[in-house]
Amino acid sequence: MESYGLVLPKFVKFLTAAETNSDELLSILTYGNRFAPSLLFKFHNGYEIVVQFLAEEGTFYGLSTMYDDFELEGGEMLIFEVNGIFDFNVYIIGLDLTEIEYPNVVHYMQNSHPKVGKILMTSRL
Repeated sequence: MESYGLVLPKFVKFLTAAETNSDELLSILTYGNRFAPSLLFKFHNGYEIVVQFLAEEGTFYGLSTMYDDFELEGGEMLIFEVNGIFDFNVYIIGLDLTEIEYPNVVHYMQNSHPKVGKILMTSRL
């Protein structure tokens, strides 16, 4: 994943079962007013999903298909790497505290193919 533009610190979000059974993700961003209302989450396997961000609520919307595609149930961690004002590189840490083996899937709105193979998170995090 490439990094262009504004790069802010990484942050971690622990997923709850309630979040993975919904379409939203409560944010921990303190600088959410710097982001566009529509953002792109990018994953190692090439999966990309456009989400909506409501700064007033500090909440991301449009995540139910991502939760389903990655079979997230709550208890996992998402590590966000802010990449400019429109993109986040996202890493999923499973219940065993290692980065998951990403499934061979892309979001149904994508025209690309998934990347093959397990890609481990680098020590940059």
